[in-house]
Amino acid sequence: MDLRQLENIIKAGEGLQLEFKRRVPEWDKLMREFVALANAKGGMILVGVDDDGSLVGVKDGRECEFEIHAAVQKHCRPLPDYSLEIIPISRKRQIVVATLAESNAKPVLLVEDPANEKGVALFRVEDRSIRASRELFYILKHSQNDDVGVKFEFGDKEKKLMTYLESHPTITLREFAEIAGIKTFIASRTLVMLVRANVLRIHPHEKEDHFSLVE
Repeated sequence: MDLRQLENIIKAGEGLQLEFKRRVPEWDKLMREFVALANAKGGMILVGVDDDGSLVGVKDGRECEFEIHAAVQKHCRPLPDYSLEIIPISRKRQIVVATLAESNAKPVLLVEDPANEKGVALFRVEDRSIRASRELFYILKHSQNDDVGVKFEFGDKEKKLMTYLESHPTITLREFAEIAGIKTFIASRTLVMLVRANVLRIHPHEKEDHFSLVE
């Protein structure tokens, strides 16, 4: 990638697949973006670009590259598929471009303590990286093997759900549990199953996920 190509990418502004970082932030802030992009559609992180798209650059692109590699190895499980590229913008400043592919082993987790493999799944929504809900976590976990088909019984709670969605564009977990008169964990399991069966689509949200019928 050359500088002109980079400038054209920046013109689009931050969004679902593009994140700007003025400088190398603390590992957890940068790795949040790595994990979220890998769990979504992939994308780019540009280190040395301000929020308004200004090219400020970093002083030592190689050092930045080394720090990113070390942070990924230490704090991402499983390791995301990514590449790093250094783009000079002057004799003393560079932009570091991290390109993330969508992971084939979801969910990718942000792990604070490498000795403890438990971590947090994050997901990219618009221009933000949010913590995945329990429902999204399980949907991501099973996203690579759903082509074998998912079987479920279409009972009373599913009928109530379909009736509701005939007159409403979306439904939340709490709304479903309430209209169906069921426990939250049952509502959660049902929604996850219907997404896996390609009956519903999940719309991740920072506060509360929404579910809609697949068109």
